[in-house]
Amino acid sequence: MTANTSANGELNKNVEGSSSFEREEDSKNNFATLSPSGGREVVDEVRASEIVKEWKVFLDSKKVVVNKVVLSNKAYTAGAAMIISDFISKNCAFSVKVAILSDVIASRMEEEGLQVLQILSDSLKNSELVEVDLSDNAMGSKGIRACTSVLGGQACSLERLTMCNNGLSETSMEELSDILVSGSDEMDEDNICERLTKIHFFNNMSGNKGCEAFARILSKTTDKLVDVRYSGTRAGREGSMILASALDNDTMANLKHLDLADNSFGTEGAQLLSRALVRCRNLTYLNLRDCVLADSGMQAICHAVFGSDSSETLQHLDVSGNDITAQGALSLSELLEDTTNLRVFYAEENEMTSRGIQHIAPLLPPSLQELRLGFNECGPLGAKALIQVSKSLSQNLHTLHLDGNSFPSQTLQNLMDTFGDKLIEMEDNEDENNFDDDLSDAGDNAGIHNERNDSDMDELIGAVASVRIDSQLC
Repeated sequence: MTANTSANGELNKNVEGSSSFEREEDSKNNFATLSPSGGREVVDEVRASEIVKEWKVFLDSKKVVVNKVVLSNKAYTAGAAMIISDFISKNCAFSVKVAILSDVIASRMEEEGLQVLQILSDSLKNSELVEVDLSDNAMGSKGIRACTSVLGGQACSLERLTMCNNGLSETSMEELSDILVSGSDEMDEDNICERLTKIHFFNNMSGNKGCEAFARILSKTTDKLVDVRYSGTRAGREGSMILASALDNDTMANLKHLDLADNSFGTEGAQLLSRALVRCRNLTYLNLRDCVLADSGMQAICHAVFGSDSSETLQHLDVSGNDITAQGALSLSELLEDTTNLRVFYAEENEMTSRGIQHIAPLLPPSLQELRLGFNECGPLGAKALIQVSKSLSQNLHTLHLDGNSFPSQTLQNLMDTFGDKLIEMEDNEDENNFDDDLSDAGDNAGIHNERNDSDMDELIGAVASVRIDSQLC
């Protein structure tokens, strides 16, 4: 047996062939997390009996309170689920606050998979769960109903919900919305949405109707909400506009984490979204990857973030895959000038060219740890601009991704000499094609950063705030 104590006081005990336990200590209690040992596997009744036996030995030998159950990354048979469920309901359900039930039915046929979901969920029906993660389980409407005990059954306690890669359809999202907003009348105290601090939906297939359902959920949340992820849901322009409109709400003011990647906002949606962002004064994470923003949308977003003062708190920014040219890069440079705490900046898969990189490079903050500017039609001029600011980035930068651009062999060598192992391998560098050859002479001074015109920025922020929402989208 080995025991390793982490910096935050967790004691991790790993015994080959036995379950892994985590023990957290505070001034009043010893909290434990129960999780089956070993790697990915199908857990049958025999294996389930071994698991609960190990758990029993651990709980009998330690004075701990089980506040978290993690059953992820294993596929349980219905019989195994019954054994696991029986142990949890009898021994620790009363104290469990966090239930991680992600990826528990892989390879199971639909009927058995639904049985497993319901059995495991029902074991926690008498818990007061604060957090539930049901990700990576194929869940249609039947799956939503099977998990009622850890969804609607937690109306008095649930604060954090994660449902990523569940294949949720528009119908499933509508049913989930019904569960989360049920009892949302003013006289009802058991409204889940009003308690939510985190809600994550990713890689589902709910489309435009799913956006309507999610907008309904957002309409019932409060300023307790700090973490929102709604990305990769096959939303078209109509649904993305509905989503942007739903975020334009004073209750979003305390958002810290916002991930809206792969929504088709376009420039019009970006204007609506900027109305929401200008309210968010504490953002630390913003992901707008693959949102069809283009230059004008990027300008609206950047000025909204600046106007909200989130530029001072922002630590992660991803605007990759948005058809941003050198003009959009200029908007980004104006925002970057104020992002004193930015650690991660992704702007890959755009069309910024070396001109855009020249805009950005001089204003990259020294706090930056990871920078991704690959696949941007950048050539030697852009590389030179990055090399010139290498000293200011040297203290914290640990990863630089520039692959997919066009750097001649000597330029590539200069980058390697400057950034060393921080530079990710350049497998897709086009060393025989210099994108800079296509730049016009008129752009020779485009890399010079233009001083921000505060009056222009104030005018744009005012214009963003005045955008009206189409009532037909609500």
